[in-house]
Amino acid sequence: MIPETDISKQDAIAALSEFRSAHRLISALQKQTMHRWSKQEFDESIGYTDDELSDYRSAREHLLRSLELNPFNPTVHWLLANAYGEIDDDTSMLMDFYNSSLELDPDDDDVLVARMGMHMKAGRLNEAEQDLIHLERLGSYHAEPMAKHLQAAKDNGEPDDARESPS
Repeated sequence: MIPETDISKQDAIAALSEFRSAHRLISALQKQTMHRWSKQEFDESIGYTDDELSDYRSAREHLLRSLELNPFNPTVHWLLANAYGEIDDDTSMLMDFYNSSLELDPDDDDVLVARMGMHMKAGRLNEAEQDLIHLERLGSYHAEPMAKHLQAAKDNGEPDDARESPS
């Protein structure tokens, strides 16, 4: 749940500065890893180096400071969700931050897709179906492929690629 709070202009500016610092680190990290990961074989494990994890943790600290200053930026929430999931494999924190992001912006189809994928991965198909209904109501281009993933999960268990990454 997002706390009710008044934010000063000074805090809002400081929160944006922290967000930008995190965004720069995450963008650089994506450039480093995507190039390397695109060359890996499908059966190889994809992961971060120690230096990349250190940069990602620094980005997460910037995001947490941004959130402390301004809890109303939904993008900060979903970036934190991804960070907790990717750095620590902490699905509880990941889901908490996806939910708080959607509390602020209930129609963010990228976050709905990510949360839907996590619901399917955990076997919570009823919750996944609720996210799909929301995607369909929005007219999201994600709805059709995610409907196929959900049907496959219902028919055969959760498919490996059920969780699309938010863009």
